[in-house]
Amino acid sequence: MRERAPAFRSADHNADSACKPRQRAPADQAGEVAAPDHSWAIEVSTADGYSWRNGVRLDTKAEAEAYILTHAAFEVDGYVTGRAIPCGDAPNCRVVSNRKGGRPVLTFPDGSCVLLDWRRVRG
Repeated sequence: MRERAPAFRSADHNADSACKPRQRAPADQAGEVAAPDHSWAIEVSTADGYSWRNGVRLDTKAEAEAYILTHAAFEVDGYVTGRAIPCGDAPNCRVVSNRKGGRPVLTFPDGSCVLLDWRRVRG
């Protein structure tokens, strides 16, 4: 997979930086809701042995897992597996379902769809 240059970069949306493990704040056991300044990042592995991350940061582990299954698996060439990683960044996206049983949709509250640029982090 070829790395794509983002159209816009800011310190708040840096997919290249490794997410620092966060201190475990009290969480909602069902959805594992992160504290307001924490989130869940996505890391995917590809068949060539590389690991990739983008700038998407989600509020809950459930949202991150839904994003992996409905988006990340189709966005990264050679996708093998994905996992949700606790991250020290603030959440910047949401995964919502428009109707009961509908396909989850990724939303960008601040309009930063450039967060989808995948960057190699290991391999």
